[in-house]
Amino acid sequence: MPAGSSAQEKDRRLKEVRVSREQIIAARRNIIKKGVYLAGAGSLAATTAGSLAAFIPPYVNPFTDGTYQVVWATSEARSAWANNKEGSDMRASDFTAPGLGGQGQIPALAMNVLVLYLDPASIDPSMAGLIDFGGGKFAAFNAKCKHLGCTALWRSQQEADDLVPIDVPHDLLVCPCHLGTYDIYNSAKVIFGPPPEPLDQLKMFIEDDLIKVEFTRYKYANGVTGGQVEDNPFFTG
Repeated sequence: MPAGSSAQEKDRRLKEVRVSREQIIAARRNIIKKGVYLAGAGSLAATTAGSLAAFIPPYVNPFTDGTYQVVWATSEARSAWANNKEGSDMRASDFTAPGLGGQGQIPALAMNVLVLYLDPASIDPSMAGLIDFGGGKFAAFNAKCKHLGCTALWRSQQEADDLVPIDVPHDLLVCPCHLGTYDIYNSAKVIFGPPPEPLDQLKMFIEDDLIKVEFTRYKYANGVTGGQVEDNPFFTG
């Protein structure tokens, strides 16, 4: 091949493979964009996983077990008699006579409880889970109303008579939200208002005058009655 032709062919081939400055810059930009995209995708995945983890609660045992001391809580009932004891340990000796009910709480469980010192003469024979003390018998219930979950309150006979159109010769539990009324002398049976079932009865005992409640795989739920006292006439497990 003549020398001139060889030189021309070389120039032609160099032109074919020559890359302009603009092309180099554009290629670099594409590489940078891909790197930023990949880094962003990794960060988004990590952030999304962390966000999802924040919305997924840790496993919590749905049941309550153990023994807890009851402390006094305040009550909005007109006939409340122990609001000055708020925060102190509830004692059997605080109840000076049968026919009194106490608004209590188990702070560790954020649970409101009702402790009742009942007159034996009015107790229905089917009632179980009672603790003898002095001239009366103690019983305890979860105060969470089975209608909408408001806190039921102990009321004297006179206050209950003023609130609900029933004639019962003893103290009662009446929920302030819709006046659901429970007969504490008959296993907290519903006798007025919208609650579909009795309150959950709790297994209480007295130790060195202190009122305590013992739980064994307890879970508050509608449709499950009788609470922790299996001999309760309304017990369904």
